[in-house]
Amino acid sequence: MYRYLRLPVSALGVAFLEFSKLDVDDAAEFFNRIRDGIQNGPGDPFLTLSRRVSNDLQAGASRRIVPGQALFYLFRTWNAFREGEQLVKLQIGSPQAGFTPIPVLK
Repeated sequence: MYRYLRLPVSALGVAFLEFSKLDVDDAAEFFNRIRDGIQNGPGDPFLTLSRRVSNDLQAGASRRIVPGQALFYLFRTWNAFREGEQLVKLQIGSPQAGFTPIPVLK
């Protein structure tokens, strides 16, 4: 999965495990969509996730994606995927204003 989404392997593993506990079929579909690059245009959670990760990685070493940040991205995307929600932004906060907690899975 790391080949398709350059997030820490530990975060990808935790996400797969936690998603599978809730719904094995949805977990498989979630990761298959990432692997296959299936995105349905603006507002699609998978497009938003892909763009955010790409932007973070292009920003260089100052924007290294740590496991907690990766879990936020994955869990937020999962919740949007499961609820059929449009997701146009993955905003994690800042050191000054405080960081957004990792969402509770739905």
